[in-house]
Amino acid sequence: MLWIRLFFLFFAVYLFVLLVREIGKTPPKGEGSEKKDLQESRKEMVRDPVCGLFLPEEKAVVLKASGKNHYFCSSQCAERFLKEGAAPQGEDGQTGK
Repeated sequence: MLWIRLFFLFFAVYLFVLLVREIGKTPPKGEGSEKKDLQESRKEMVRDPVCGLFLPEEKAVVLKASGKNHYFCSSQCAERFLKEGAAPQGEDGQTGK
């Protein structure tokens, strides 16, 4: 009868050790997603000089003019920029016309 108690005691200790190891392996909830969100929020934002829209630099249409990169939300805004010239966008979203 004693050996049955010892068996269950060792089995319980073994399960406890496995549980503690497993808990130590898993990162806290949300840690991975927070790091990913933080990296995404550090992406460079650029402003379309035609319509004033802010967008991530890697998604922008890039036009090199006057030795400078200009970033646009679409090819239509880039074409309008070339056609009408560089009409600067004001802080209130109105063009300088």
